[in-house]
Amino acid sequence: WNLETGIRQADFQKQSVPIHDVASDPGGHVLAFADGDGHIGLWDLKENQLIGNIKGHQGAALTVLLYQEGQRVISGGEDGQISVWEARTGTRMMQLSPDGGPVHSLAMGHNDTYLAAGLENGTIRVWDIANGQKTFLSEKGHDGPVRSVSISPDGKAVASVGDDKSLRVWSLADGKAIRDYTGHDQAVNAVSFTRNGQFLVTASNDMTARFWDRASGKEMARLISMKSGWAVVSPGGFFDGTLDGDTEDRLDAVQWAVENRSFGVDGFLEGYYRPALLGRLLAGESPAGDKQLPSISEGFKLPPEVTINDPKQDSLLREGEVSVTVEALNQGGGIDEIRVFHNGKILDDREAQQIKADKGKKEQRETKVYYVPLVDGKNIFRAVGFSSDRIESEPAEIAVVYDGVKKPPPPSLHVVVVGINQYQNPKQNLNFGVPDAKGVLGYFTSSYASLFHKLIQYELFDQEATRSSIFNTLRFLEKIPPQDTVVIYFAGHGETLRDKWYFVPHELDLLAENWETSLEEQGVSSVFLQLHIARIGARHILLLLDACKSGGVMDAFSAYADHRPFALLSRSTGIHIATAAKKEQYAGELDKLGHGLFTYTLLEALSGRGDMNPADGNISVQETLGYIRTQMPVLIKKHRLPSQKPVLNSRGMDFWLSIMRK
Repeated sequence: WNLETGIRQADFQKQSVPIHDVASDPGGHVLAFADGDGHIGLWDLKENQLIGNIKGHQGAALTVLLYQEGQRVISGGEDGQISVWEARTGTRMMQLSPDGGPVHSLAMGHNDTYLAAGLENGTIRVWDIANGQKTFLSEKGHDGPVRSVSISPDGKAVASVGDDKSLRVWSLADGKAIRDYTGHDQAVNAVSFTRNGQFLVTASNDMTARFWDRASGKEMARLISMKSGWAVVSPGGFFDGTLDGDTEDRLDAVQWAVENRSFGVDGFLEGYYRPALLGRLLAGESPAGDKQLPSISEGFKLPPEVTINDPKQDSLLREGEVSVTVEALNQGGGIDEIRVFHNGKILDDREAQQIKADKGKKEQRETKVYYVPLVDGKNIFRAVGFSSDRIESEPAEIAVVYDGVKKPPPPSLHVVVVGINQYQNPKQNLNFGVPDAKGVLGYFTSSYASLFHKLIQYELFDQEATRSSIFNTLRFLEKIPPQDTVVIYFAGHGETLRDKWYFVPHELDLLAENWETSLEEQGVSSVFLQLHIARIGARHILLLLDACKSGGVMDAFSAYADHRPFALLSRSTGIHIATAAKKEQYAGELDKLGHGLFTYTLLEALSGRGDMNPADGNISVQETLGYIRTQMPVLIKKHRLPSQKPVLNSRGMDFWLSIMRK
């Protein structure tokens, strides 16, 4: 598989014989595998064909590795033997008999000097590979088989893991155990030192991979795999991972447990989400920064308990508006905020009536009443509360049905496009902003009639695209009915500063000496968008941002700087966001594609190619985002463009953008 694109590059099958282990040479040219018939196979990855097949063991071959740039192969088997082979001819160069039962794991270390083996009887052996002399023999290393071994880069230690759930590190000088690392609650199958030797990585049957600090023995972070998503979580509660897609693919699937209750990791987003968390931890950075937050693994004060008292579940409503009463009860962590969502989209809190309760008991109970216009059919209300530490409560949710005589008017589509090529400071000028924005508007202008009653368009190009004009346009959308759909598209410069993302309007000079102050005062920030999008009346909102970076100093983690503000914006408002923020603009994109890469992929999806899941002639938001996610890497490879990865966050209900059927 290609690790950047996820595309399968080569495939082979060896009848029905199980393959127990695979290894590749440092250059990635040859793949070796150990199979259940005792054979060691060699596969040429470039030519995608078998180039060697060594009958190496009586019984299954269990483990294999390549060294000396792939010229030598070492295998261990069920027969308890270890053999060193000349890869090109299949000639056995050396045979070792460790006398510990089947050989489950092998590892080379310290410039191909030492060979380590993990054995069935729980012991570890190490040899000098040049002469086959044994240099290390552990006592009873593990209770049960040793599933994996790894030699430290400095050649002073060997790590081992096994069925007894433990990770141990041993001194190669005297064979004594240096440290035990505890935490896994099932068998541990693999271990490896990192290249600098400061950390260890393990993989276990408990469905996690974990990073350990070698010196202290403490767990630094654990990696968790979902259906097709992933998460990284530190013991303190900080996390990173998949934020879009189906629930089982997102961070929602990971839970923190406290007092016999569980809370989704995703509910800690506002305080504890840290993009590029693992890289930051390995670089020695503190994920907390200057913020004082409790360590989640040591327990935390519970967020409020939220209930929807009215209307009742499954109510059949005849009036076009309903009052929704939400109550939050303090559980020890305080009541900082209540949020209520209607069909996935947040309700404007300004419209809520707050009722004080439990006088004399500070922050014990808070009640709010919202007056909400209904859409025809099912209406879903969801409410959450936040503690003083910004930990989100378990949601309260009800569904009611509106079937009144007075039906809402047919839905309309509102398309807001903002595109900037010409900035007030001409040194910031771009090539793609206006044509990309016009391309998006042109698509919806030609296709809206199949799904919407009418199209209402809002255009802001070049000198018209000021902060005040953007503000006025968003304010105009506040009074539109809930059944309408809104698509907002920005193309121009973007910048991230102090945990906020900013769209750069026409008048903002990013090249000025005080550009950071100007950005905060004149830029269209993610917080600004959160405030005004929350007030838009429509329940279906898609925000598209094709914004290139203006340049500036880029650190190792700057590529992830935009993830947090977009995640907060999507989750807090219940909208869908797709963005392609990148460091700079590349002229080659327009020459080959006619648009910037992100917008080109977006238009392809909307024009029919996104109709994939299901392929029913309808194009939904989720299908559109899925197409962007999978196809941008393909186009980057095809056109040899600089790497660019879309940032997608999807928190609202799915909805159709167009119908392709005639």
